[in-house]
Amino acid sequence: MKSQIIPISFLILSVSLILLGYLFYNLFYGTKYESYVFQVNILDAMRNVIESLKNYLQLSLVYSSHQALREHAFAGGMMPAGTWICNGPSPPSVEDSKACLEKYTTYYFNIYFGFYNTSLPVTLTKVNFDSCKYGIDENGALNGKYDEGYFWINCSKGKVSVSSKEAKTYEELETDYYITKNRYWFMFRIFYEWAMANVYGSCICSCCLSCGGESCAQQCAKLAYEDLQNRFNRYGDEVKCKKPEKICLDHQTGGVSCEKGNECLDWEDSQCKCIGHFCEAPKQEWKTSYSPYTKNSSMINKYIMFSDKICEYWVENKLAATHVFTCEDHKYYIPSKKGPVPLTFTVHATAKFRCPDVCRNFMSCKYIKEEDKYICPVCPNNECI
Repeated sequence: MKSQIIPISFLILSVSLILLGYLFYNLFYGTKYESYVFQVNILDAMRNVIESLKNYLQLSLVYSSHQALREHAFAGGMMPAGTWICNGPSPPSVEDSKACLEKYTTYYFNIYFGFYNTSLPVTLTKVNFDSCKYGIDENGALNGKYDEGYFWINCSKGKVSVSSKEAKTYEELETDYYITKNRYWFMFRIFYEWAMANVYGSCICSCCLSCGGESCAQQCAKLAYEDLQNRFNRYGDEVKCKKPEKICLDHQTGGVSCEKGNECLDWEDSQCKCIGHFCEAPKQEWKTSYSPYTKNSSMINKYIMFSDKICEYWVENKLAATHVFTCEDHKYYIPSKKGPVPLTFTVHATAKFRCPDVCRNFMSCKYIKEEDKYICPVCPNNECI
């Protein structure tokens, strides 16, 4: 009987120890291990969220950069849009255009960044990117280095943290994108060369000096447009320029209209100017020395028929114009909300000239019987009537 009790007691003791060990394992080590495994899985899930965010940011930078390039091209390289010709050349510099592009690319990129979220039961905290930088230098841009794109955009100093009750992870973010098939800097370069040549402003200045009016200024816009298209044609036929759009065109000659606040002729001191010589008997040499200034040299003889005295007079000529020049690049199409579209580059050109003492002519003097004298009727007291 004794021999049977010992094995049974040993068996019961062994089972008890096993049960006690299992109990202690689960109470102390098993729960801790299970918690560790759970935490590792949570951290892995959080890291996956961050990796997913990085992939999302790559695509976001593609859209942000193309959006900024497209909008800046349409605004002439700067936002708000500037004037590339203002009598003389005044295009934006490469550095100014680049700085503006960087600002707007950062703005759009952070908007996309803000849209990102996850369906996991975690808290996502984001800090916007500090800046996006374009790998562009002025010498390269103006010498065709980036005509087809081939430059980097880098956005840095963004931050993200993913947290829950069980874990938290944090990372600083940086992403970049290599631009290709976007000819923003090609369009910029050709427009820059065109503006510096200044066919538009020089031509309108000549119109003013020769007393030309609106038709002369329109011809100047046409010449400038043809010069621009020819510059693009040297590199192929992918860029098509539209005929210039007239925004403003005004012509005034002293004595015609002197109102202030004119949309085009908006000088604060706008006034008629008209200067005439004292009336004298006509001299033969006048016909020779001043006939190039007269609109119609036969008028001299006509005036002599009505009076034995004539006077020379000249007035201020005012001419102002603003046109918009637009070209589309059909070599590459870039993404937009409406789908792929050609890159459209648009610039403003304006010219405003005041040319005093150029519109010369002769006219018959007016006789004032009461004073027994002759005066030049268009310039009494040197003022316009």
